[in-house]
Amino acid sequence: MDYLFFDIECSEGRSICSFGYVLTDEAFCIKEKKDILINPQSYFHTGPWSKKAREKDEGISLAYHVSEFRAQPPFPALYDLIKDLLKRKDVTIVTFSGDNDARFLNIACTRYHMPCFNYSFVDVQRIYQDMEGLKGQLSLEKMLAIFEVDVEGLVQHKSDDDAHITMLVTEALCLKTGKSLKTLVKESKRATCFSKDYMPKKKKQKPAKIAVSGETSTKATKGATSTDKKTSAVNKAKAPSKGVTTRGKQSGNKNKKPQNRKPRAQKSQNAKGQNQN
Repeated sequence: MDYLFFDIECSEGRSICSFGYVLTDEAFCIKEKKDILINPQSYFHTGPWSKKAREKDEGISLAYHVSEFRAQPPFPALYDLIKDLLKRKDVTIVTFSGDNDARFLNIACTRYHMPCFNYSFVDVQRIYQDMEGLKGQLSLEKMLAIFEVDVEGLVQHKSDDDAHITMLVTEALCLKTGKSLKTLVKESKRATCFSKDYMPKKKKQKPAKIAVSGETSTKATKGATSTDKKTSAVNKAKAPSKGVTTRGKQSGNKNKKPQNRKPRAQKSQNAKGQNQN
């Protein structure tokens, strides 16, 4: 059984610009180590996003110049390479806060209309949290301080070096507890995770705006919009009531009632009386 440690860096917190990994055996002896650079086809923003955040976090510095990332192929060209790494047989994938990395990969696959990677992974952060009964986020820097891990010569935010640091923390955790990684995973309730559980959230589409006689309505009701209801009410008001006919009505005098005419027989009797006089 081999262990695959990997880490991802993004250009603006969403688009992948590097995928670094370290492959070891069960004794944590390194077999492979590589940093795969990727053109994110997006802008670079690794600093704080707001003035409020700037007080707590000054942002990060990537290990390479932007021009080096721009010169690399985009994610689709490296899709098969990453897939082969994640799908290797007899390999346990080990990460630190791996839910973020899984989400970044799912975002990239969705963005380029490619099948998402379906893999399981072990999260060292969760193993330690379960051991100590801790809640909330625990940074990799704190773990390094806790286990007094020497990371001299390794560069933070360089993906393959970050994967290497995760490996050193995992090794230190096993040495401190005197247990194998396999045993630690069994004892932790939340250690094993699945990438399919970290799909990007779908954006809600706003309802289309409908303009009628200078009014705009965006509220939708069951089967009809508010504009449809107004139009229906106007049509009902214009429609004639039951039992009333419109035949014989003159334009401009529609509501006027027809006058009662005298019967013809009565008319002829009046005419006779006038002649006699």
